[in-house]
Amino acid sequence: MILAVITLAIVSKVLYDKGYTIEKALLFGAIAGLAMYFIPVGSIIAFPFKLISGVLVGLWHMVTGIFGGLFVGATGLIGFIVALVTGIVGLVLGIIGGIIGLVVGIIGLAIGLVVAFAVPALILFLVFALIKPVRH
Repeated sequence: MILAVITLAIVSKVLYDKGYTIEKALLFGAIAGLAMYFIPVGSIIAFPFKLISGVLVGLWHMVTGIFGGLFVGATGLIGFIVALVTGIVGLVLGIIGGIIGLVVGIIGLAIGLVVAFAVPALILFLVFALIKPVRH
């Protein structure tokens, strides 16, 4: 809108200085102002800058995407190595835990068998040893 008013003023002043009457100068100035109002001159002027900035932003995103991909790949490799090491450590600890569990289970089984057979046998022995049979 401001550009249209400025165009109207400039065209009218130039035509008036060339000898046109004020009515004709204002008429042509108004026509030029209307043309400027409907033609997107600002967008036309800004187009090359938008194009250049769009290309630069695209290049910037491409570069940052490359570095981001490299960073993600490197951290993924580090994560893979850490997962592999912790997996191996977990495997070793699991085997050690399994062996310990097996040994403790065998000891528990032995104690259970002793308790299951020795305790009743001891009770029977005490019963027969302490109680004298009555003979008639």
